[in-house]
Amino acid sequence: STASQSFRVRVDGGQNISATYSDPLPPSSRQWYQSPILDAKKTHTISVNEIAGASLDYAVVAAGPQTSLSGQRLIVDD
Repeated sequence: STASQSFRVRVDGGQNISATYSDPLPPSSRQWYQSPILDAKKTHTISVNEIAGASLDYAVVAAGPQTSLSGQRLIVDD
């Protein structure tokens, strides 16, 4: 659907954050959400829920200055 869609994101078990996205026709790849900067010394969980009528194919993770991969981007794909 090209209409605006809603979904919820939860970072590390915190409160649900409501977010929306819309997509042109034909569908495209685009960023839907960007988390706040997370502590590189901890493990994190980001849950995306209540996505209706869309496919979530991959996530992009940018390494911060505290990691051995500083300045690199990692693609997490199913």
